[in-house]
Amino acid sequence: MHNVLGMNLAKIIRQKRKQKAMTQVELAYQTGISLPTIQNIEAGKANPSLKTIEALFDVLNVKLLLTKENEMEYDWLVELGVPLPQKRRAPLREDLIQYGDRLLARFLMCKSQSQEYAAFAAYFSCLQDHYPDIFNQICRQQQAKVEQAIMKVPVQTLVILKTRALAKLQKLLGEEPAKQPPLSSYSK
Repeated sequence: MHNVLGMNLAKIIRQKRKQKAMTQVELAYQTGISLPTIQNIEAGKANPSLKTIEALFDVLNVKLLLTKENEMEYDWLVELGVPLPQKRRAPLREDLIQYGDRLLARFLMCKSQSQEYAAFAAYFSCLQDHYPDIFNQICRQQQAKVEQAIMKVPVQTLVILKTRALAKLQKLLGEEPAKQPPLSSYSK
């Protein structure tokens, strides 16, 4: 197995192709990948798909590293420039606070009759009830204004939207969703 950790994809492809005494045309023919694509990859101008990389590595006898779960080394592929979906991680509370600052600014500029306003109100009400430390850090000097804004949203709408907001926040924070009582148990 060729150790390619830390090398860039263009270098790996070019180096292995030359070691096998292949031209770019021959590599294109054997992989079924167009010559311009091979040229762009070797020049570092392309972000080939995983399928393309696998085809190239197969012909060049380069093995992809596997983890215990039989998945490719995500970080290594990203380092090589493979356009993979972003790895999900539970955001830190600091991320939510930073994001919350931007949401607060938008919330306070919304028209009070809009759906967006109701969604923001539910989000901040949910933070206030379930994550008061985050709520307090985001709303520092605007707390009274936010609480007044939340009060403008009809209770039934707020309850429905808060249920959704709580589920999303718990998912974002990597927490187990709490059991929600049926909506009929909330009083008007």
